[in-house]
Amino acid sequence: MSAGSHSDREVRRAAAAHWFNEHRAGDMTEEDKRLFAQWLCQTPENRAAYSEMEQDWALFGSVAEDPQILAAREQDRRTFDNPGRLRRAALAAAAVLLAVTTAWTAIDSGLAGDMGFAGQAEAVIYRSDLGQRLTFSLSDGSSVTLDTDSELLVGDMQEQRRLVLQRGRAFFNVSKDPTRPFVVHAGDKTVQALGTAFQVSMDGEDVTVTLVEGSVRVEEETGLLLPSYHRVDMQQAGGQLSAPKDDSWMVERVDVQAKTSWLDGHLIFAGDPLADAVAEMNRYSEQKIVFLDKRIPKRKIVGVFRSGDVSSFVRALELDGLARVVSRSETRIELLSQ
Repeated sequence: MSAGSHSDREVRRAAAAHWFNEHRAGDMTEEDKRLFAQWLCQTPENRAAYSEMEQDWALFGSVAEDPQILAAREQDRRTFDNPGRLRRAALAAAAVLLAVTTAWTAIDSGLAGDMGFAGQAEAVIYRSDLGQRLTFSLSDGSSVTLDTDSELLVGDMQEQRRLVLQRGRAFFNVSKDPTRPFVVHAGDKTVQALGTAFQVSMDGEDVTVTLVEGSVRVEEETGLLLPSYHRVDMQQAGGQLSAPKDDSWMVERVDVQAKTSWLDGHLIFAGDPLADAVAEMNRYSEQKIVFLDKRIPKRKIVGVFRSGDVSSFVRALELDGLARVVSRSETRIELLSQ
């Protein structure tokens, strides 16, 4: 590995640490959010670095409960009288614990300009809460609808149209512009379109693309030493690509109306596995459907339900003899399969 590539990697990881600390602090300004979105939209490597930072934080989460760490945090509480200052100090310590170079050095040394912060058009972060749908228009005339608990970064829409789906699901109705492809990044994958309608869903590292109109190209860079791509061109409406982390990509015909029914607040199940239907209903509600024996019947379900209406869904399961309710609380409906 060359010295230059190592330096680039360290700078990128330092920047990821900086933005992770800013996000965890919870007091980012609108300008901070704009710069963060720009940085994420620049390259897949930036997004991978930030994702790695989140994973590292999760791995080290147990350290926070160590008695010595707790004692140090109490000392910090007595030392720092400003809550915001205390929060930043604790997060900076976490970055050191994760063995990364602090991003303040990169920014103070002028490297921020090399990251492309300067001269970029404004970027915006859109988020939807649990059970919420959010529809908005983009400056190019395209429109986007976010499903429940989703997040989308909209980068520079002037010179190039690039967006990043961070989590959840989004429906895109793209304005035609042959000179500027419309590109949605979802994990390591990109979905490129000119003028079309499609939706992208993320489940961890697995991505699903459903084509409603027009055509899209979905690809992922797979080469380690020499660049190579896993690529699928979708040119027929009603096609759905399942693109998991591995190479087992598959395109199949689906009922587009059912797959996009969430756009009007309903969920249509047309012979879907019950396990999938339960998972889909749970996405929209604080009250989760839970099978106590962890044995969801291997049955298929047909029906139309309002998104978030888990009570009606459970009643349908009882009427069909698929399950019975054992207990119910504000957060859980516990079932046993029949």
